[in-house]
Amino acid sequence: MPRTPAHSDLLAIVRGLADETPRRLGPGDAAILPGAHLDLCGLADVALLAAIAPAWPLRGLWLADSGLGPDAVPALLELLARHPTIEHLDLSRNKLGPAGLALLLPALAALPSLHALDLADNDLDGPTIDALGQHLQHLQPLRLATHPTAPRTTPVPSASPDHSGDPARWSTFLRRDPAW
Repeated sequence: MPRTPAHSDLLAIVRGLADETPRRLGPGDAAILPGAHLDLCGLADVALLAAIAPAWPLRGLWLADSGLGPDAVPALLELLARHPTIEHLDLSRNKLGPAGLALLLPALAALPSLHALDLADNDLDGPTIDALGQHLQHLQPLRLATHPTAPRTTPVPSASPDHSGDPARWSTFLRRDPAW
């Protein structure tokens, strides 16, 4: 994303977040949504991720359509470490791919409040989705979107079965529609 005056303004606004009052944040569609959710869809980049104030009580983060790839993972890891109470995370329609998600999995698994995760259209393959289910099985309930046209399936089972020799894959247990 090119650095424009509008981007600079948004960067300053995000750095100065002090309250949770729902409102538009300068240029584009950036907004604070009710319940301390921050919508940066189509606008997020490494600089904006780093600028989100650590003291702000972030509960939801919407980063869809931002072109985030594996190179953005370190900034995402830092952000998740600063905001461990995130409940909703939308990373749909980005370019994380299996390599980026593999790096994010431990941080996602460490978010005790996470109950909605959208990873649709990130070019994830079956083994990556299986690994995702295995890493996140302890997060109950969790709604996971990995592909917008995938059929609904049953939620991740609350038990911790060992599917190593079972032909059933974890991806078949994941609910694939977002909670929002």
